[in-house]
Amino acid sequence: MQKKELLNVLLKEYDDRYEKYADWVKQGFEEIVNNDELEYILNQALLETATRNYINKHGVEHGLNVARYLLRLFELIDEGIVSSDFKEDFSPPPGAEEKVDENHVLFALLVAGYIHDVGRFYNPTIHHAIEIGDAIDIIDKLRQPPGPKILSGIPPSLQGEIIRRIKELCLCHDQKDKPSDSVEIALIKLADALDCAKTRTYYSEKESKFREKTYSEQLKAIFFNDKHPDKYFGCSAVNKVSVDWDPNEAYLDIKLDIQNWAASVPIKTILEVLRFLETGGESVRKISEAVRVWIKENGRQPYMIYPEAITLRPEIQFTETEYIVELDNEGNADIETTLEIFNPRRKGNVTTRTFG
Repeated sequence: MQKKELLNVLLKEYDDRYEKYADWVKQGFEEIVNNDELEYILNQALLETATRNYINKHGVEHGLNVARYLLRLFELIDEGIVSSDFKEDFSPPPGAEEKVDENHVLFALLVAGYIHDVGRFYNPTIHHAIEIGDAIDIIDKLRQPPGPKILSGIPPSLQGEIIRRIKELCLCHDQKDKPSDSVEIALIKLADALDCAKTRTYYSEKESKFREKTYSEQLKAIFFNDKHPDKYFGCSAVNKVSVDWDPNEAYLDIKLDIQNWAASVPIKTILEVLRFLETGGESVRKISEAVRVWIKENGRQPYMIYPEAITLRPEIQFTETEYIVELDNEGNADIETTLEIFNPRRKGNVTTRTFG
């Protein structure tokens, strides 16, 4: 899909899910996506990764896809399944009443998802952190007059905090083999891994230089030129990745529709991210506890591969409330008990009920 189409899909999903959030979140994100300078440096990352024999193509399309997955993953924070570490960690200046809330967290995640691969060049003389700094400077200017001034109406101390958090997310997103320090960093790592469908392959079917080759020539081009042909064929075998909130069981379901088991490479990457979340702090671990991964292979019935052990959510408790025992003259007894189903987390559509 083209940039405009991808953006429209994302914004529609935003409207469907997060209408209650502040207008500046959506408007500011649109302003950033439509910024010509940011689009230019993202396209430079696309050109670099598309011509240097690597599978994981970067650029505007990848950025919007990751932002869209972050929009879905944000359900965990919105539904209260996990707590935002950005909110917990923020210390306002002495005497100030400013607080970081979900609006700020959602904005930081969306923007970081879009720009996180700026500067992801394979030229060793180009430093990722410096390039990210340049992108952050562009975003910082957008909140200054006479520009469109994103983040309008928010105290400057919070504006600066959001900008810092966006930079942190971008710099930490690729450390997938390390435990995450915050829920937000964990979410961007997972969202990045989820963008693994066919559109990620650098040989586009629309490119005549590749499309016009025979299948044998295509295979040669991949195996001789791609440093990671396993990843190429892995993404080629993934038809679709979806992320949907299950309100009945309070789970976030990740579903991969695959053609064959060449897709095991991106699947393994997703599972590795989740396994590292299991070793993080309490808030990060809760993400891994609230996610299920399903595979639908070549039209077969979907089956769950994560978590390894089946768990029940919400955590239903049975509370014993009363026993009534009636004995007759012959020693026969009727025993009646009243039990209560209790949903302590009050998540999902399971309510507290009493029955006999």
